[in-house]
Amino acid sequence: MKAINLLLVCVFITAIAMQGALAQAPKTISYQGILTDASGVAISDSTCQMTFRLYAGEQGGVTLWSETQTVAVNNGLFSAVLGQEQSFDLLFDQPYWLGISIAGEPELLPRIALSASPYSMRAVYSDSLARDSVGMEQLRAGAAVKSINTLTDHVNLVAGPNILIRQHADTIRISGETIGGNTLGQAYNQGGPGSGRTIFADAGAVNIDGPDGLLVTGRLGIGTTKPDYELDIDGTAQMNGFRMPSGAASGYVLTSDETGVGGWQAPSTFSLPYTGSVASGGPAFSITNTGTGVAGAFISKDTGSTLGLSVSASGSGHALYAFNSGTGRAAYFSITNLTSTNSTMEAINDALGSAAVFSSLNIENSSPTVEILTAGEGAALLIKQDGIGKITEFRSNGDFKAAVNRNGDFETE
Repeated sequence: MKAINLLLVCVFITAIAMQGALAQAPKTISYQGILTDASGVAISDSTCQMTFRLYAGEQGGVTLWSETQTVAVNNGLFSAVLGQEQSFDLLFDQPYWLGISIAGEPELLPRIALSASPYSMRAVYSDSLARDSVGMEQLRAGAAVKSINTLTDHVNLVAGPNILIRQHADTIRISGETIGGNTLGQAYNQGGPGSGRTIFADAGAVNIDGPDGLLVTGRLGIGTTKPDYELDIDGTAQMNGFRMPSGAASGYVLTSDETGVGGWQAPSTFSLPYTGSVASGGPAFSITNTGTGVAGAFISKDTGSTLGLSVSASGSGHALYAFNSGTGRAAYFSITNLTSTNSTMEAINDALGSAAVFSSLNIENSSPTVEILTAGEGAALLIKQDGIGKITEFRSNGDFKAAVNRNGDFETE
């Protein structure tokens, strides 16, 4: 295999996409030749490994493109399509020479100069078009961007402060960026005047770092676009701590007025001696114990004291009312001082109502309604009657059963 005779060389190259039939032009080169031995006899049917190379000159130079193929030979005739294995990355805007080597042997000489093809003829025509000979009206719809916001011809995209313009393939992205520091006022004013701006955080939270923090001299709304106060939250606020130093003092409680304005106030406590009054339809003083202890305890430890609890009424109601819906006593009075000469209980009424009423309404209650115990020298129960009525009266289910009249006589029904 020392000689090669060329029968036909056809070149099919498309360097740019054209409209119409040229859009389908192949980006390959078709090459045919006859392979003979040194005596000029065609090589019999076989396959050969051929390496094709392109150069910028007829001799020497660097390889601009190369491709190796296994080519079938029939009576010396072979055909190869170049560019199928290794695509062309050449512009084909200058002459090129083709070199061929067979089965790794030295390259055959001379190199073959590539000739033009019908496709490249058309490309020559397009390169020779006069400047400005094609207008916007000649461009097919969708073939090119004709204007940007009604601007035509050469359009410059200029980035403003903190605006970046990036191009990737056929996409131009215009985005706002924080470059070298920026104020919220600058971010607000970017884009022109308006009633408000939105900072869209889609790549993590907006972080305000540094020792100076965030200063808001106007109103701040969370969940509302129209805050009425310096901080207006439309929703539920959750926090791990709370501090409002204005007006605060140790032990103070947070209260509010009828409009909801809060402030620190000293807690309501009993200070002795305690005196108070109220014009109310309910109890002036009410103590409830839902546990097992007593609702109230009144203790006088001074040996000269005469009363542990004094209750008086000037109206038509009870001076003292004890009510029990459970199983215990409605009232229990006891003196444990052995030297006491005072009454365990004394009830006085100078008005029209009862001096004392004790009721036990639970039918399962087996305890006495009133139990009076004294371990001293005084009376366990002292009842005084300075009027004309009975000293005491006993009833069952509302019916009279017995009484002690003002003379001390015991009467029954």
